[in-house]
Amino acid sequence: MRSKSIHTLSRLLCTALAAVFSSAAFAQAALEEITVTAQKRTESLLEVPVAVSVVSGDNLERAQIRDVIDLQQLAPSLVVNASTGSTNTIFSIRGIGTAGNNTGLEQSVGVFIDGVYRGRVGSAMSDYVDIQQVEILRGPQSTLFGKNTSAGVISVTTRKPEYEMSGVIDASVGDFGMAQLKGSITGPLIADKLAFRLSGSAFQRDGVIDDILQSGLDVNNRDRVTGRLQLLWDVGDATTIRFIGDYSDVDDSCCIATPVFAGPTAGLTGLLGGPGSMPGGTSGQVNAFDRLGASTPGLAFDNGFIDGGASAQLDHGFSAMDLTIIAASRFFETWPRIDSDFQRMDLLSDRVQAQDLEESSFEIRLASSGGTAFDWIIGAYVFDQDIDATDDLILGAQGRAYGNALTQAATGGALDFPTLEFLFGLPAGSIFADGTGTRNTFDYSASGVAVFTQGTWHIDDQLSITAGLRYSDEEKDNTSINTLATEPFSQVPLPPPFAGLAAFQVFPATDPYSNSFSDDNVSGTFNVSYTFNDDTSGYLRYATGFKSGGLNLSRNAGASVPGNPTPNPANGIFQSETVDSVELGLKTRLADGRGILNVAIFSQTLEDFQANSFDGLAFTVRNAAEVEGLGLEVDYVWSLTDNLQLSGGVVLQDIEYASFPGASATQAQVDAGMNVQDLSGKKPNFVSDFLATGTISWTKPINSNMNFIASADYRYRSKYSTGQDLDPQALQDDLFWVNAALGVEQADGKWAVQAWVKNATDEEVFNIVFDSPFQAGSFHAFIEDPRTAGVNAIFRF
Repeated sequence: MRSKSIHTLSRLLCTALAAVFSSAAFAQAALEEITVTAQKRTESLLEVPVAVSVVSGDNLERAQIRDVIDLQQLAPSLVVNASTGSTNTIFSIRGIGTAGNNTGLEQSVGVFIDGVYRGRVGSAMSDYVDIQQVEILRGPQSTLFGKNTSAGVISVTTRKPEYEMSGVIDASVGDFGMAQLKGSITGPLIADKLAFRLSGSAFQRDGVIDDILQSGLDVNNRDRVTGRLQLLWDVGDATTIRFIGDYSDVDDSCCIATPVFAGPTAGLTGLLGGPGSMPGGTSGQVNAFDRLGASTPGLAFDNGFIDGGASAQLDHGFSAMDLTIIAASRFFETWPRIDSDFQRMDLLSDRVQAQDLEESSFEIRLASSGGTAFDWIIGAYVFDQDIDATDDLILGAQGRAYGNALTQAATGGALDFPTLEFLFGLPAGSIFADGTGTRNTFDYSASGVAVFTQGTWHIDDQLSITAGLRYSDEEKDNTSINTLATEPFSQVPLPPPFAGLAAFQVFPATDPYSNSFSDDNVSGTFNVSYTFNDDTSGYLRYATGFKSGGLNLSRNAGASVPGNPTPNPANGIFQSETVDSVELGLKTRLADGRGILNVAIFSQTLEDFQANSFDGLAFTVRNAAEVEGLGLEVDYVWSLTDNLQLSGGVVLQDIEYASFPGASATQAQVDAGMNVQDLSGKKPNFVSDFLATGTISWTKPINSNMNFIASADYRYRSKYSTGQDLDPQALQDDLFWVNAALGVEQADGKWAVQAWVKNATDEEVFNIVFDSPFQAGSFHAFIEDPRTAGVNAIFRF
């Protein structure tokens, strides 16, 4: 079916292009110059010696890009995967990203919005509204951007206030009860001195997965509100100050997982949970894309969070240099709750992984104004972060019955919980009692300072050499306390005859503990660039990157053992991640400025890559010894006529673990007596060998006042694994995702109305496949949305 859909779309696209090219003649429309701030100054995309993908705000609107997850539709090197909710989304660039929902683990892809670093991925997940431009910088960017940019950077710039009154209203409705209203207004408060801009969005959509046990409950819905207020003050004497305040409130009911494979324990959970409690049955492969889930009635799915903050940016121009100061303070609070066994049986209570984050940052930069033989920038950065977090795993009302039945099965009926309670002197009914488990609280703080500089020597009009360095120093501290009554059997040292029951000791008590981590690093970049002519330049770039190590904020981070609650804090520490990258690039303008073609070849080596794995109960970060990658990237934009434009990109890459002998074992390997596996020579999860995106936009005048508009975009990824242990059940087949829109607009752009469709071929995509909690041999998955469609209208004034 998928091959037929791709073939049909290909024929339609070829037919459309043939019709265009069969015209007798078409105008030669030059592209507007694209500028970027990849080197902390405004430069032409053609001249900057960095691999950058650029998406304008207008293209975001036309392609119905609502958030950073949708952004991957237009940038092939960027891959985004979501799991239990927005706060656990994974960003990857060039195959490198950090996976998992461990609060102590930070991203390898740094997200900056208006120059301010977002310390946790959840604070970057608000809906896009009033965006000027998004730049995706590929490869390590630690010299100028610093913190956690070992894979790359997503830099989002919002539209600034203007001194003339204007505004926009953007409304959409669609299936699944979808409705979104966005808008902005800008204008002067004091003529030519003080301007404001107010932007906002409200987005609602019903769920796309049915809970078969809770009638009328559709899960994985959307309920989001975001707003931003800006002031731009022209102080005079070449000085401006920009104030930004933003706030987002997300109240999604998310995310439920659907079953993929029912293992040997599924029959038991189905029996105890009641008839019809397991979607798709209790044995063998299950179709996750029936979009049926199950949860214990009364337990919640909540992906709620609030995020907000304020920043102030001062820009002052001296005669030969420019000063920039950015100060910011932000907060982020989330309370995700899920029925973490994903079925009717009340095996595990709803799990809470709450975070309450406060962070502040300060950056100061001095940069030359340009126009001389030597351009330079120097700066300093300070960052501070505090997190109060909770991570729990708590048994539900039927946990005891389930555990007792498994114990009887494991011992051939020789042992059960009452017998074990008698033998070990435990209170009757205490093993796997309802409400026991672990609930760890974490008091975490992180701070960092950095200084950086970069200079470019323009040897002549064609040859330039750039070098830069950054020194970073970070420190992280954590104190953890278990605040819940412990499950007693998990505290008992087992003599040899009972060693086989160690698998049931999943809640060992841990005394309060504290641990800390500190590290410093010098990162750098060196490149040589050459301008062949006005339309072509090339560069050779070497760069190193750094992502600080840290502390596992996970309930099992203390790593205590039954009978000895003294933790080993070192087990909660993971080391820093470093990267060395070499890149050869060519950027060219073609056909009198009607086309842009950028090519980059890269080679990268990551040491101590921070891999996060899930064993069915908890997430654990461990350092993979080494990851190596080699790839080719091609980006293009082509204005075929005044009315027709093509854009897109292609990535070919070969990325693998050069050495990872201590990786987490799959469940089948655990059953065979293996605790770890060697993934050396294997591709990391979420890595595809081939990726491509493409967009076609067409505008056809109907008359002097109205145009017909149409666009389509696609995203292709070759097969990849969604599981860190590379379990065969976690394999995602090749995907081909298509969006399209068509409509009409007023010729002067004052209004536009278009119908749109996302995932036009109803592609079936796994975000993540994982071991079902407490259900050895079974698998669940978080999946992508089905095909959706609707209508959008934009009015500008």
